[in-house]
Amino acid sequence: MASSTNTTESPAALDISRPVSKDQLVEGERWTRALTITVDGPAGSGKSTVARLVAETLGFNYVETGATYRALGWLALERGIPLDDGARLRGLAIAQPASLGYGVDRWEVKIAGVDITDAIREPRIDDAASRVASHPEVRDVMIARQRQLSLDRDSVLDGRDCGKVVRPDAELKIFITADLEERARRRGGQQDESGSGAESNVAAALEARDARDAKQSEAADDAFVLDTTNVGIQEAVDLLVNMWLERRRELLDGEMTQGRTAREWIDNESGLANFDKVLRRTRPVWEKGFRLQAHGVERVPDEPCLFIANHASTWDPAFLISPLNRVIRYMGKADLASNRYLKNLADAIGFFPVRRGAGDRVALHIGEEVLRRGDSLGIFPEGTRVYEGRLARPRQGAARLALITGVPIVPVAIYGNRWSESLFKVTVAFGRPHRFDGQLATPANIRNATTAVWADVQELWDAQRADRWF
Repeated sequence: MASSTNTTESPAALDISRPVSKDQLVEGERWTRALTITVDGPAGSGKSTVARLVAETLGFNYVETGATYRALGWLALERGIPLDDGARLRGLAIAQPASLGYGVDRWEVKIAGVDITDAIREPRIDDAASRVASHPEVRDVMIARQRQLSLDRDSVLDGRDCGKVVRPDAELKIFITADLEERARRRGGQQDESGSGAESNVAAALEARDARDAKQSEAADDAFVLDTTNVGIQEAVDLLVNMWLERRRELLDGEMTQGRTAREWIDNESGLANFDKVLRRTRPVWEKGFRLQAHGVERVPDEPCLFIANHASTWDPAFLISPLNRVIRYMGKADLASNRYLKNLADAIGFFPVRRGAGDRVALHIGEEVLRRGDSLGIFPEGTRVYEGRLARPRQGAARLALITGVPIVPVAIYGNRWSESLFKVTVAFGRPHRFDGQLATPANIRNATTAVWADVQELWDAQRADRWF
């Protein structure tokens, strides 16, 4: 069973723009670094909408780099700082870094403690953002901030030069464009303009801005160029998501962990071929030795599922698998891969390794690929075994996996797996599946899904503790 990783981050005590060099972007082991997608292009090309929806489809952090310049331009106008004074603007950028994050139900932009998410979309801010971005000394500070915002979490960045300058290390780089007429139509709609004259004014403004931003709007040499003139938003999103999945599979195919490639762990054909034999031989241990009983098996749908369970015993994966008589893959400590006594057993039930305590992102991506290939996966969202006769607070990574892959979550409570509860008498209760069809993997949806599923796990566990059946 997998230990889920928290998708939320704690706010820093002091929020400042610290320098992040290109070398720092690729520091450390490859499997500890977050993955990055960059989406660049001119104004009105649709890049921001597409990038945001790609991030929400994949459950990634979203960094709209242009919003940091818009925020600085807005603050400069509010404080009367000339937009041609690069030195003062640089000082303002250092003293008041823009903050990007997900609020109650949308991505928000804040600066100097003010929520300016709507204010920075005013037409006057278009020109201000472009002018503050024209100062090299300001861009240095802003690039450092943009790297900060994307360094610790898998992220989608959109802007002018993310793939070439901000995150040249990105695993996938996209450059979105569209012809000027179509871009003017889109931008005019965003600004509630109407009529051909208004559209002409927007086109002229875009053309002037293109000329001013030309140096910052070049596609990276290794970027995929997508012309969206005749491409719908959802079509573009689907295309980029599929491109990303293929790109990540390429990365996983070459990633070695515990003596195998990630692809070999995902497929595990030789190990899973022994599943029926191992289950047949070990079932008496669980059913007689631990007097294992199961309730609610009929609730489990006959399709790939994500099983979310509490965790207290090394044998919890077996307690979950045995009543269902089906393969449920799980994530376990890396040393199981070399344990001569347990290695074959772990292989037969679909184990793959995680380097615990080391930020092993490869294991999390293996888990996602396991679900996408049609296998079921079990996860312990508490993150570790809990012995105190209670359930611990769950982490949110499991719900993210369900939302991005579309598989249902089955809540599971295991009782009697703690010695203090019941010696050698274990019960497993399966709850009704939760489905999240059509929901994007926004932070709010991930949080709500985690809360709903874990409430069912708690209810099932409490019922078993009170020895009442349902």
